[in-house]
Amino acid sequence: MFATILIPHFELQAVLRHDDSRERACALVDPAHNKTILVQVNALAHQQGVSVGTTTNQARARCADLDIKSRSATAEKTAVEVLLQTIYSFSPYVEATLPGVGTVDLRGLPERSESAWQAWGRDILRVLASHQLEGCIGFATTPDLALLAASPSRPVNFIQDPQSLLKDLPLHAAGLPAEIEAILERWGLRFVGEVLALERSQLIDRLGPAIGELFDRLSPNHVRPLKLITPSEEFVEEVEFESEIETVSPLLFILQRFVEQLANRLAARQLVVAGLQLQLRLASGQTHQIVIKIPHPTGKVPALFKALQDYLDTIRTDSPIVALRLEALSCRPNPHQFRLFETDIRDVSQFAETLGRISALCGADRVGTPVPELTHRPDTFRVASPDFSQRPAPVETPGPRGPALRRFRPPLTAQVDFHAESPVRIRSQVLNSALTGFRGPFHSSGDWWDTQAWSREEWDAQTSDGTLCRIYRSAQGCFLEGIYD
Repeated sequence: MFATILIPHFELQAVLRHDDSRERACALVDPAHNKTILVQVNALAHQQGVSVGTTTNQARARCADLDIKSRSATAEKTAVEVLLQTIYSFSPYVEATLPGVGTVDLRGLPERSESAWQAWGRDILRVLASHQLEGCIGFATTPDLALLAASPSRPVNFIQDPQSLLKDLPLHAAGLPAEIEAILERWGLRFVGEVLALERSQLIDRLGPAIGELFDRLSPNHVRPLKLITPSEEFVEEVEFESEIETVSPLLFILQRFVEQLANRLAARQLVVAGLQLQLRLASGQTHQIVIKIPHPTGKVPALFKALQDYLDTIRTDSPIVALRLEALSCRPNPHQFRLFETDIRDVSQFAETLGRISALCGADRVGTPVPELTHRPDTFRVASPDFSQRPAPVETPGPRGPALRRFRPPLTAQVDFHAESPVRIRSQVLNSALTGFRGPFHSSGDWWDTQAWSREEWDAQTSDGTLCRIYRSAQGCFLEGIYD
């Protein structure tokens, strides 16, 4: 059993996916061949007398508010990816039969009744509709019959008896050469079933081998092998604007739709968004590109859209925008089992946004997580941006420790009096007292091979009022490093 999913007027639907004019009368022209001849029209335009092959002027004379679009290879490429990725989420045996047509081999799927297969087909069409693609699906015993069964007049068509399909199938739907179709019509034949009822060998003698191929192709026993494909793992939405974009409002409107589409496409594959690659093509010919990393991979549209909005609020371009491309960098969800008393950040995206604002005020090198450097130099560390994809290691309960040192950053300059190389008094901004006891000196040094060589001697000392502190002496002078709790 096979199923074929067909997107009627595929090229026009591809252009209208992110366009509000879907609900109006629309027609399509192909500038590569003739930009004044209509090649596709939607149902609303057809109802008002607009037909394929008429000129744009004739069409507007019949329908004054007709919206005429130009064919877009970019939009068609994206729509094909959406179609195949959607079908692949229902079955792994997929063929890209034609642009806007995908065929599925139903082997390996659980056996279903006719009504169950129809419900399965409606589920596929429902997902495609969420991606702004209206389709139809046909079920039959061969791929070619399934393609003929896919008809907009019956969105879900299950064919048990091929003869019931072929007897009323118009001759032009069989895909015969135009000259053979004209001969058959002169003979008074209008339907495929009428042709198949004639003697095959005699028709071949009169019309050639092409008519024999028709018999073979529409035979219930002719099952051609499918050319199976694996859909692209690239999740992209892009559009070329008919008029240049100069303000951020229309850009955000389109991006909102893009994010919704990408989140839905990834959800169908059980994936989430780890990052967004935004590309803006400018009228000047330049391209502005940025990768926005999502702090916590997610499929939530508000969080993804907010990340884009925050970025766009900060940029200025030297010319208007003529094209937009948004790619979702995907990854698998990372479930995490918390310990009994372990909790997560309530809203990682909001936390990242707050960090970004603080970084803008204080500087990126002043906000983050302190990471010790590979050196023995005291209090040497760098500030690293938090990595939300990594869970912190469980914190073990520390054993007995001494008092904590509250450091001054930077250390406070101090005047220390020494007697026989032992500190006896300190004068500084926070301490001015005699030293009644001390431990030290403790010598340390490092980087002797570099221009950043350092050496120091330090003491832990007690003042007359019982305050414990740490002082040290280096080539730069004496300093009060901190006070113990």
